[in-house]
Amino acid sequence: MLKRLRTAVASRVSLLEFEAMSLPNYGVLVGRFDHFERDPENRYGSYFHGHVFVRAPLPQGMQALFRCAVDVKEPNGAIEYSEVPHLDWLMSRRIDPLPEGYHELARSDSSGAIDYVRSPIHRPPPEASMDSTNLHSRPTDIGQRPVWQQNVGGSALDALEAFLVNAERVFVFGAPFTDGNGIHDVHMNQGDPLPEPGEPNYRQKLQWYNNSGVWQDGAVFAQAANGSMKAFLVKFVTQTLNTDKQGHPFGRS
Repeated sequence: MLKRLRTAVASRVSLLEFEAMSLPNYGVLVGRFDHFERDPENRYGSYFHGHVFVRAPLPQGMQALFRCAVDVKEPNGAIEYSEVPHLDWLMSRRIDPLPEGYHELARSDSSGAIDYVRSPIHRPPPEASMDSTNLHSRPTDIGQRPVWQQNVGGSALDALEAFLVNAERVFVFGAPFTDGNGIHDVHMNQGDPLPEPGEPNYRQKLQWYNNSGVWQDGAVFAQAANGSMKAFLVKFVTQTLNTDKQGHPFGRS
C-alpha cells in the first residue's frame, strides 16, 4: 500500500511540475497559399510533417513567407483526418473578414477559434436522413460531425496537398513558432490520454495532456476564388472526441 501511495504522490508531483494549462498561444494565420512541401520520408525529425507555405504580412507590414507544419506523426503510421468540403457559414463568418497576417484568438466560441468537439464543423444538408446509422447524415446538437478517415501519414499528406489545389487564401489555425515565422500544432489539441508513470515517452505524453484545452484546435481552411471555404482537420488515433470542459478525456481531469 505504501508503494502505491508513493507512486500516486510521484505521479501528482510530475503532473504539477509540467502542468501548462492549454497551449501558451493560439491563433490563425491568414494569407495567400504559396506552395506545399513535406519532410523526406527517410530523413525527418521526431515527427513527420507536411508544410503549408503561406505569404502574409508581418506585424511591421513587410511581406514574409510563413511555414505551417502539419504533424502526421510518421509516414507509415496511423493518423486520422477529415475534409469538410463545404464549411458551415457559422465557422467562417468570424474569420473571413480578417486581414492577412497572424491573429491571436480567444479560447471561446465567439472568437473564430476551432474546437473539433464543440464547433459547428458540419451542418446536415436539408435532405439529410435521420437514420442514426448513417454517419454522413446523422444530425447532432452542434451540427453534423466530420467523418474521420484513418490512413497512414503519407496518404494523409497526399490528401492535404490535393485539398490545397486551387486555394487562393488560406487560414491556418494553431500555435505560432517561438522562433521564426510559422505555425505548428495544426491538429487537434485536446483529448490526449493521461499517461501512466514509467511508460515510454512519459514526459512528452504528459506535456500533450497538460497542453490540452477547449477552443484551441488546429486546422487548415482553404478559400477558393469564388469565396467558398473548406476545412482539413487532423487528429491522432490516441485522442478522443469525448472531452470535458478542460479538454481532457471525461473522467481524467
